[in-house]
Amino acid sequence: MSEWLSTSTVVGLANSLDEQVFVMLRDGTKLIGTMRSFDQYANIVLEDAYERVVIMEQQVIGDIPLGVQIVRGENVVMMGDVDVEKDKALPVLTRLGSDEIAALKKQEDKKQAQAAMARRRKLLEQGLCEDPEEVILP
Repeated sequence: MSEWLSTSTVVGLANSLDEQVFVMLRDGTKLIGTMRSFDQYANIVLEDAYERVVIMEQQVIGDIPLGVQIVRGENVVMMGDVDVEKDKALPVLTRLGSDEIAALKKQEDKKQAQAAMARRRKLLEQGLCEDPEEVILP
């Protein structure tokens, strides 16, 4: 990645200052918060940030408050402005409190970790590996 941002990117980030933004990270984490600052590497500072958790299997949505977050630009996959009115009115999903959604997220993360481990075992049984740098010992 280059060490400077193009002019259009800087203008886009500058237009989002002091606005509520949605940020999706490489690991799938979805953050929403007020963008207060950014630098030439697209590192951003979010104030009053929260993690948005959506579990589609159960048709639920919830927010986990995080406070101030500094997000490294290399971890940002997507970023955009939030329409506050539309965000408040999500008719299809049931909104849960932060404690409830945190517990459901923990269960969901555990299920995903188990599925990833099962996939990894299956690949190893077939003599394959997910990571090309991974060494398989006999």
